[in-house]
Amino acid sequence: MATTERDLIIDDLKDRCKTVSGIKLVTRDWRKHATNDTRPVIYILDRTDAVEETDGRGSPVYGRAWNVMLMIEIAGTTGEKAPDELDAFTDLVRKAIYADQKTKIGSQSIVNEAGWGSIFYPQIGNNAIGRPVMLKIMYLDSVAALFQ
Repeated sequence: MATTERDLIIDDLKDRCKTVSGIKLVTRDWRKHATNDTRPVIYILDRTDAVEETDGRGSPVYGRAWNVMLMIEIAGTTGEKAPDELDAFTDLVRKAIYADQKTKIGSQSIVNEAGWGSIFYPQIGNNAIGRPVMLKIMYLDSVAALFQ
């Protein structure tokens, strides 16, 4: 199977998230329901992937903007402390994503934060709390890579 830039990005993102201290699960499978035994967890969810530029000479190359959501969940120590603990854990995730203090990801792509969503409280687990973090990844998608 061909390795595309998109494959490299997702592998790199998963590897970076796995370096976060205390992380128990990093997955793209939203159906893996977290419990307090499997938290902290980071779900990596695909969102829109739009073509922003096209170069059709020869084999097509597309400049793409891919939105990827990191759904972060932790088990807080108490209901009162959980939001602050989530903030601290989110900072650890951000530090892992920008490990080199730069925005490079994959082989030649750029990752930037596009925003944070509202805090939510999962139904499973005492003091469980979460937050989505949206990333915007700019990358070049070459059709030629599909044939290598």
